[in-house]
Amino acid sequence: MPPVASVASTNWAALQAQLAASKQRSLDLSGKIRKAKKELREIAAHRPKTGSAVNLRKKSTKTASTDNGVPVAAIHRKNKLSVTARSGSAQITPPLPTSKAPRELHNSVQSKLPKPGAGGVTARHFGPALGLAPFRAAEDKISDALALDCEMVGVGSSGTKSALAQVVILNENEELVYSAYVRPIEKITDYRTAVSGVRPFHMKTAVPFLQVQKEVGQLLRKRIVIGHALRNDFKVLMLSHPKNLVRDTALFGPFKEQGALGPRQRKLKVLAEEILGLKIQTGEHNPAEDALAALRLYKLHQGEFEREARREQNRNAARSGKKRK
Repeated sequence: MPPVASVASTNWAALQAQLAASKQRSLDLSGKIRKAKKELREIAAHRPKTGSAVNLRKKSTKTASTDNGVPVAAIHRKNKLSVTARSGSAQITPPLPTSKAPRELHNSVQSKLPKPGAGGVTARHFGPALGLAPFRAAEDKISDALALDCEMVGVGSSGTKSALAQVVILNENEELVYSAYVRPIEKITDYRTAVSGVRPFHMKTAVPFLQVQKEVGQLLRKRIVIGHALRNDFKVLMLSHPKNLVRDTALFGPFKEQGALGPRQRKLKVLAEEILGLKIQTGEHNPAEDALAALRLYKLHQGEFEREARREQNRNAARSGKKRK
């Protein structure tokens, strides 16, 4: 058995060696940190100041006005229009992209999508206004009846919960009066791109949900709303709308087919092709195209839609009268 003093001496030497190695590692790490800080200072020294970029943007913005005198600040880009417009109490303040990347990606994606099908879809529905930036038409373009369509993405851990990601509204003349990509309150876990057409870069210029909810609510208030399966659209908008002002092509009696268990709803894609000769939803959905199809279906049977709405209103009034008795 070795002497106790010899064992202690050996352990002390080993401990000293470990301390020396630890000290060297600390010195190496400190050196790397100093080097990294130096590189960051050098990068910062060559970076343009934030204020200068803002000033440059302000100088490049020109003030203009719409035909009816609504003040508009517009920044034009190729095939895109970013608009800030005031009209009554409604207001849109679009976030300005800090990079061309989202616009370039948007253009690239749009160029690869299927062209609108036969059936009279005109270029004005898919023009500069229906781009990355939010759009709101002048007040004189807002008709008494509006067509609405929304696209959804998935949120939550499984991505099965739907959240609003894009909304489009057309007037009775088939003109775009509102469009926006929407940034949900919750984190997106499934973009559902194959159906929604929404991609991560769309969120870089998207408008916060609460702002879109307020603006859409103001537009739809006291107006007839046309669409297909509107219950889903109102659900993701978290808005309610009077039933007597809803014209839903999914619920319209003559558009339903007779099934073994009674009448059942048909898809907008089927109705558009069968009744209008319009091919839609051949790939990623376009909310302007879907809103247009629903609007044309409504206009084709407008008289019957309105008679059915009046009958429903009378039935509700009768039921309400019985309850009061």
